[in-house]
Amino acid sequence: MTKQEKTLSDSLEYHKSIDISDMNVPYSVTLRTWEGTKRPTLRSDDTHFLNQLDLKVFGNAYKKYGKRLQRVGVIEGREDCLHDHLVLKSPHYMNEIEFKTLGESVWKSVRCGQTYKMTSSGQSVPQFDM
Repeated sequence: MTKQEKTLSDSLEYHKSIDISDMNVPYSVTLRTWEGTKRPTLRSDDTHFLNQLDLKVFGNAYKKYGKRLQRVGVIEGREDCLHDHLVLKSPHYMNEIEFKTLGESVWKSVRCGQTYKMTSSGQSVPQFDM
């Protein structure tokens, strides 16, 4: 088994071991970045995105009591085309549309956050999937 296969195998085993049965409507989120975004920048922007999302969802309780959305994530892709996959537990008081709109607006505010990409035919393709 090669080093890359071992890493992938370990990653799959870790993700299979995570129990999401008690999550309130878990959402699968794909965060795409601008072409050329480097891994350290994406990690930093992921942290900023999640901190801002927690702040907007929980308000002062985020800072005062450390309340955070439950999440699991992984960064993948080639170095010139990185993106992030997350599973986020939604807050009980927000519906799907509110949560998606909030997530998209916060992702739009980070340096490497790309929410829409224009194709050569002029179509707008979503780059924030929830």
